Amino acid sequence: MSAATSPVAYSYIRFSSPRQAEGDSLRRQTDAAAEWCKRNRVHLDTSLTLHDLGKSAFTGKHRQNPDRNALAAFLKLVEQGRVPKGSYFIVEALDRLSREHIIPALSLLLSLIQDGLKVVQLKPVEAVYGDDAEPMQLMMGLMELSRGNSESLTKSGRCREAWSKKKDAARSGAVMSNNLPRWVESHGGKLRLIPDRAAIVKRVFALAASGHGLVSIARTLTAEGIPSFGGRRETWTRSYLALILKDRRALGEHQPRTTKPVRVKRKGDDGTATEEPVARWVPDGAVIPNYYPAVVTEEEWLAAGAGRQDRTKRRGRVGKHVNIFAGLLRSASDGGPYHLNTWRASGRLTRALLNFRSVEGLAPCRSFPYDPLETAVLKLLREINPREVLGREAGPDRLAVIAGELAQVDGSIAVLVADMDAHGESPTLFKRLREKEQRRAELVAEQVAERQKAAAPAAEAWGEVNSLAELLDNAPDADDVRLKIRSALRRIVTEAWMLVVPRPPTRLAALQFHFEGGPVRHFLVSHTPPLVPKGKLMRPARSEALSFVDAGLPSGRDLRKQVDAAALEKLILKHAAKASAVR
Repeated sequence: MSAATSPVAYSYIRFSSPRQAEGDSLRRQTDAAAEWCKRNRVHLDTSLTLHDLGKSAFTGKHRQNPDRNALAAFLKLVEQGRVPKGSYFIVEALDRLSREHIIPALSLLLSLIQDGLKVVQLKPVEAVYGDDAEPMQLMMGLMELSRGNSESLTKSGRCREAWSKKKDAARSGAVMSNNLPRWVESHGGKLRLIPDRAAIVKRVFALAASGHGLVSIARTLTAEGIPSFGGRRETWTRSYLALILKDRRALGEHQPRTTKPVRVKRKGDDGTATEEPVARWVPDGAVIPNYYPAVVTEEEWLAAGAGRQDRTKRRGRVGKHVNIFAGLLRSASDGGPYHLNTWRASGRLTRALLNFRSVEGLAPCRSFPYDPLETAVLKLLREINPREVLGREAGPDRLAVIAGELAQVDGSIAVLVADMDAHGESPTLFKRLREKEQRRAELVAEQVAERQKAAAPAAEAWGEVNSLAELLDNAPDADDVRLKIRSALRRIVTEAWMLVVPRPPTRLAALQFHFEGGPVRHFLVSHTPPLVPKGKLMRPARSEALSFVDAGLPSGRDLRKQVDAAALEKLILKHAAKASAVR
């Protein structure tokens, strides 16, 4: 019988652990399927590679996602009618097909039969399950599927028990696993820091606290020739730096975890949404403090978190030159952000703040030279008495409120769990428990945010701005100082708005700063560029920075409102014309 007229067979090979790929499982299953086809004069179709290597059949995930799992892809072909009826589907044993609970496992076997396929089992005894299968034969298949599920349940229970013992031992000081942070090593049954790597981790936290983003940290470490230890790649990646900064292992803490099945909605090829069970890592028990040797203190970890939180709220691109207003300053004319643009004209480097909506052609251009504005704003901020704008720090009080509510929620959770243990589970109690757990997660997140604020209080940020501004002109690394100034500014300024009023040859900028706690201050900055006809300096550049009060302007206009901004622009032009006439 030729291959064209003989029945077609497909061989499905699966094993659970990736380590089995190093053994004989793949060759054994491949050879067994080929030998059966030869003996029964069946053509083995090798155009499809039906291999699920290192994938478990216990949860049924191998039947989902055709892009990743071979069995799911084959079932999709069967559903589309692309697998000829009467074809053979060969598995070494039925537990290769599924180790799920007996209901879904048996449903899978029967669905293949109903779709016109014949399922071939090679072990423990050779059997062919087709639409002509005898009741006793199907009963034997049912027993095989049940055996596979029972074995997986037993292994799962043993694994959970073993991990539970390891977690208990870890809480007593034993090393739980060799899966360690890359700055920690095991020596003589004890964990210790790798000194050079620990120093790098500490540097990463310091850079983050001073205002550097992930890209900036990666560039800094690369420029300094510091090698990465974040896996196979030799370069620093944002993902690994983010892991270091978010992970509390740097504080020495270890959070045991376990997998928990959750149902996730996915869209199929036909657009219909279905729910699929997916395993997720979730915390398992309380955090183990002092499990790892600590690299940073709680204050250093929170300070880095505060720096990252500021960047998340007000993102700003770090280019060749650092803009201390990045992600903070907005245009009162069109509501969009101001970006720093740098270009070279007539051999001179020019930097200016440009309203971004003008770049998109959505608003008139309202630019202002960057350097005089930076100098003016830092001068004006140094003249402000922090006590006039700083409200009472509410961090510690709020932390006390959060701690009190957290204790109440923990108590409620304990009562609900005890009630279910004593009287059995119920949907109502489950719902209340989930609500309490959700509230607990919200409180913990708020607690971390408040602690981060306390780690970088506004009063301290004012001191940083003032001292750093004095160092800026003579600093060996001005961009690093600007990054620190920007980080401190973001802790004391919640909003900043600028209204640029062009009045050749002078440019005027009205500024409105909203400070942490609510106070608002208004400033007027003017800049007249130098007059250099034919390369000869006829008039030097001139800049001036005043508060609205000193400039004789009212402070009642809100630059966040475009109507007020337009009215203020007319007022400034009128005021400037009067001042020019007097001069």
